Amino acid sequence: GGLHTSDFVKLVSMQYVTKPGLAGLASTVTTLARAEGLEGHARSIEVRMAGAVPPAPINRRLLARRSGTTPTPRRPAARKAGRR
Repeated sequence: GGLHTSDFVKLVSMQYVTKPGLAGLASTVTTLARAEGLEGHARSIEVRMAGAVPPAPINRRLLARRSGTTPTPRRPAARKAGRR
């Protein structure tokens, strides 16, 4: 019983799909979105599939840094004059 710090953690997952992958999922995604009352989500898929709004490019380097999956290379700190 009782509370634990994990009770206050929000987990967020992100998934990326290629344009051909989205084409294969579009019908299912729009059907599910509308069944859940998420008309805006369904329309966003339809607009993307029509080519009106290209998806934003993925900054994989930033994504890896935020997710902690890949260590970010760091430069050594600059030395101050007079120190060795």
